[in-house]
Amino acid sequence: MNEPNKTLFNKSRSIIITGLFSIIIFLIAIYSSYFIVINDMENQTIRIVDSIERNTLPLRGGIYDSNGRQLAKNIPRLKLSIIPNQLTEESNGIAKLRLIEDVTGIEISKLENILINGLNSNDLDRPITIIDALSNDDAIIYSNKFANVKGIKIIKDVMREYEPSSLFSRILGNTGLIDQSLKDEYIKKGYSLDAIVGKSGLEFTYEDALKGNKGKQTINNNNEKIILEQKATNGQDLYLAIDYDLQKKSYETLLKYANKGIIDSEIETDNILIGSVIMIDVNSGNILSYVSIPDYKGTVFSGLGNDSDLNNLFIDSSKPLLDRNIMENYPPGSIFKPIVGIGALEENIANENTTINTKGYITIQSELDPSIEYVFNDWAVHGPLDFKEGLARSSDVYYYYLSGGYIDENENFNGLGVEKINEYATKFGLGTTTGIDLPGEINGLVPSKKWKDDTLNEPWVIGDTYQLGIGQSYLRVSPTQMVVAIAAIANNGYIVTPKIVKEIRNNENIYQYTTKNKEINIKKSSITLMKESMKLAADPYGTAHAGEPKGMTIGGKTGTAEFGTVAEKTKYKTHGWFAGFAPYDEPEVAIITFLNIGVGSTHAAPIAKEILDFYFKRIKNLNSMSTY
Repeated sequence: MNEPNKTLFNKSRSIIITGLFSIIIFLIAIYSSYFIVINDMENQTIRIVDSIERNTLPLRGGIYDSNGRQLAKNIPRLKLSIIPNQLTEESNGIAKLRLIEDVTGIEISKLENILINGLNSNDLDRPITIIDALSNDDAIIYSNKFANVKGIKIIKDVMREYEPSSLFSRILGNTGLIDQSLKDEYIKKGYSLDAIVGKSGLEFTYEDALKGNKGKQTINNNNEKIILEQKATNGQDLYLAIDYDLQKKSYETLLKYANKGIIDSEIETDNILIGSVIMIDVNSGNILSYVSIPDYKGTVFSGLGNDSDLNNLFIDSSKPLLDRNIMENYPPGSIFKPIVGIGALEENIANENTTINTKGYITIQSELDPSIEYVFNDWAVHGPLDFKEGLARSSDVYYYYLSGGYIDENENFNGLGVEKINEYATKFGLGTTTGIDLPGEINGLVPSKKWKDDTLNEPWVIGDTYQLGIGQSYLRVSPTQMVVAIAAIANNGYIVTPKIVKEIRNNENIYQYTTKNKEINIKKSSITLMKESMKLAADPYGTAHAGEPKGMTIGGKTGTAEFGTVAEKTKYKTHGWFAGFAPYDEPEVAIITFLNIGVGSTHAAPIAKEILDFYFKRIKNLNSMSTY
């Protein structure tokens, strides 16, 4: 191509490009006369000024037992709602509120407060409920009355319905409106003021998974046509490790023996049925059964609930809202002895052949006044016992020696002492929260010399150590802390995190909810000897035999802990405990049963026996237990 033609070509191309560019600018100008588009680069959103944005809400995820039985679901409801932005668009906003007052009977002052809160929220177009759960008849009436009133609508929504029995009520928890004290925190997270959120139980813990993600519609302000849409993503589903039938068996068995414990105690006051059961997988921490009584029906928080039922829950002196597995602590009694025993083995204070002549009591002189002599009794005269027998017979004297030692003219036996007991109890997770996936868990108390001095302004004495060594004194633990400790013995020294939820699922994926176990620095030989001792305790020779199912070999330990003041007939009330793991050779589960009033071997142990029998025969479909 010659130079003049090349120049002409370049000029022509320049004219064409300039023309095309001008056309594009012209088209953009025409488009902009209808819509002004603002790019928010920080949030990567597009907002169209001549339009409105509406949030579309996701459905909350469901909750299921281990076999897919639904325990929490969404059910439809109709609500009379106001939309703040629309209600105040015209000058007759007050007239609209007066109309609502006339039709519904809701005082205008209350309506004004609702409206003001809505106008101060982060979403002026989000409907705010003024009457919840309308009947179909009421919905028709209100729909006709407010048909031509902008800003007042009947909204079709959903509410939560729970498994109606009391088997899962405290586990599932409930949902509700955001508390006023927390509204700023939730609004920062993108919630609207009248959002429904998890308030307790799994509904609270797994709020982020269950709630889903809001969608958004950008709608033309004139013809209501959707211009842009981001669909809502429904919440994920939770699948528990708990089987419904096993939970039912645990609940019924606990009630039966809690009642028997009250009757057998012959204590006429403070006879509320209080107790708990928790059974976990010793390797994963999955909770297989979780019961706490007193309890409440799942229907209390289903739908909108019943105001009378709710009020009764809050004023009930038995405190049914308290989860005894994690929200209260108790002296564990002799189920604490395995931890003391392991500490004694680790510190070379005892070995398998350490024999102590348990005469039924020991006497010591007061450290403050030698003229005073104290007697520390055993529950029976056992005679000479070696290490396994000392645990199996649950001899208090044997554990007085291991914990505090004993010195007289014939003996000089050094015990662990309070600080070492504290150290090993802490290693096994006592005194602190376990990390269970339920809200409200409290710490326990593993006392020390410093604790007593700081708290009670009193010195620690040898008698305190003796009492601590048998699970009394100032020691306080929860059933959940104890089941984690027993699981650590069963699995050879690993602290698991107990968890109700096994899987989180959506339409596409299944997420196995796992946590990392923490190894504790304990010699395997010490744990093995303690497991053998607990096996002997569950044999006919031992005190825990009532907890062993027929045809199965387990490790077990009972506990009967005195508490409170002397009750009727000049005796203390006692807590009944059982701690165990099964099967013995290859442990799969650990179990704790607790009764506020009861005896370990008489009342708490049979609960474990029935639950373990049901689990291994029915849930695991074992026709024969001879292999165990």
